[in-house]
Amino acid sequence: MKRLILLIVFYSLLIKGYSQTFKTVGVNAGVTVSRLEWELRQNSGFPVEALKTKWTAGYFVQINTNLIDKRVWAFNTSLGVVQKNGNYIDEYYAGNQSEEPHKLTYVSFTNLLKGKIGVSEVSFFTGHLGPRVDYLIAHSDNITRFAPYGGNYFYYADDDLRRVNIGLNSGIGFQVEMKNKLLGIEVSKNINFNKIYHATGPRLDGNGDEGFFLTLNDNTFIINLLLSWRL
Repeated sequence: MKRLILLIVFYSLLIKGYSQTFKTVGVNAGVTVSRLEWELRQNSGFPVEALKTKWTAGYFVQINTNLIDKRVWAFNTSLGVVQKNGNYIDEYYAGNQSEEPHKLTYVSFTNLLKGKIGVSEVSFFTGHLGPRVDYLIAHSDNITRFAPYGGNYFYYADDDLRRVNIGLNSGIGFQVEMKNKLLGIEVSKNINFNKIYHATGPRLDGNGDEGFFLTLNDNTFIINLLLSWRL
């Protein structure tokens, strides 16, 4: 958490110090709606099974700036925190349903190319696409294990957990300009290029052979409000 605070302070000071370069400065805040998705093969010769959590809410906050801000397009860079969560419901034993929340929190750095379509002199639709890098700063303890089938735990080694996730963020939005301020709403989706973790056999508890594997990915949507100021 200290590292996160230092990063945000550094980013804010950078924006202030280079206000002639940065065209806008703003804050995005909202919620994530995520589902965690596992793929599992217990042993060689076993089928690959897909296991998914319930859709679960988390939080999202960013500070951002437009490095380029034209009438029909802009180039935006941002730094913030995004949470990717999921609740797994174990229904293997009839009448013994259990629900276990899984939480992952990342520092996210994003660069976006934004297009603008005017609706009136003071309002416009936006669409954006760009690369993102997420660095894992916290997770719930149960991320280090997974327990389908009534408690048959599958473990993975620490180096199977990938601290860095890379991918894209793509979305649409609507903004209204009021004097030197911009107020809007955005809906976006994260597109991933790598897994949160990828464990391979043999298992640490000795039960799985070389054919065992367990992967975890997230399916995350973000809904946020935004407020920006022109510098």
